Amino acid sequence: NYAEINAITSRNLELLKNQREKTVYGSLLWVLDECKTSMGTRLLKRFINNPLLNIEKIRKRQEDVQYFIDNILIREDLREKLEDIYDLERLLGKIIFGSENGKDLTALKKTIKSAVEIMKILENTDFFKSIDVNILFECYKIIDDSINEDAPFSVREGGIIKSGYSQELDEIRNIMNSGKDFLLDIEQREREATGIRNMKIKFNKVFGYFIEITKSNLNMVPEHYIRKQTLSNAERFVTPELKKYEDTIINSKAKIEDMEYYLFKEISGKIKEHKSLLIRLAEKLAYLDVMISFATAAIENGYVRPEISNGFDMKIIEGRHPVVEKLIGRGDFVSNDTILSEKEKFVVLTGPNMSGKSTYMKQVALNIIMAHIGSYVAADYAKIPIVDKIFTR
Repeated sequence: NYAEINAITSRNLELLKNQREKTVYGSLLWVLDECKTSMGTRLLKRFINNPLLNIEKIRKRQEDVQYFIDNILIREDLREKLEDIYDLERLLGKIIFGSENGKDLTALKKTIKSAVEIMKILENTDFFKSIDVNILFECYKIIDDSINEDAPFSVREGGIIKSGYSQELDEIRNIMNSGKDFLLDIEQREREATGIRNMKIKFNKVFGYFIEITKSNLNMVPEHYIRKQTLSNAERFVTPELKKYEDTIINSKAKIEDMEYYLFKEISGKIKEHKSLLIRLAEKLAYLDVMISFATAAIENGYVRPEISNGFDMKIIEGRHPVVEKLIGRGDFVSNDTILSEKEKFVVLTGPNMSGKSTYMKQVALNIIMAHIGSYVAADYAKIPIVDKIFTR
């Protein structure tokens, strides 16, 4: 299904990386990548590595590119919407393998919202015809009803589930939240019972809750107070009532964390039921991003739609090297023709060193690859036959 490009050819043509720094800059990917999502960039890499051999598939991509060239307002509106799309493939991978967190689900919710807006813009096309928007609304509502917008990264420490989602969870939270008032009540009662006006109930992770009394008031401490720690200017005590309250709080906190984790996994499970549709959505968003990227690159760089044929003849008029042209500036590259036919099957290319022979050969190869992936090409006119293998020295 794909033209063969071996590793040496890919490296010499600098399809994905330049040879010097091994970075994207100066590669074919760098020229064509106007994608707004990481999913789009990944798909574009796959397209470049796998040029199509099926004429109908190539022409379908060309038609999609042409649609976005012709409809500038739709194109620019979609480019703006695509910036709000998170890496849906990565998010779904985490959900499917069970390593997701609250922030992943809120990111999924925002992505679904933007995707629905994109589908609305393209409702008169067939880009998203296989996507059931009602299921997307259902997934959005599941997350919106349950997951806090500022959910933490950890799924084991609570703070993920919204108030109002679970009655049982809300009741336990009320016990926790009313704890401050309960502590103030204990503090006030103990002050009145002992006459120690400056006593305070405090908390730290080592000793938990305790009553702190200054040295000057130690003679007023009741016998039922249990000494916990001695400081230079004060001593710390606990009472049976305070200890009981601490156990209740600790148990409530643990129960909340366990319950939130259970509810979170239950919610993720509901989303996972629609993974097939969400995977298709991710694929379509990535494809859309690449087609808009091709359209944007074609407009910015002055590319033309190549004529694809099953014949032998190849005709590129005023062809340019897409990368060199982008590096030195449009208009500074000297364009040239390439014509091959049944009668003239090869070209003997001669000239001194540094005269541009390699650039000429590579520009032909790059334009052929661009044509086979559905992109427009750097030329004034191009008729390109289906090519099944490409080689470079």
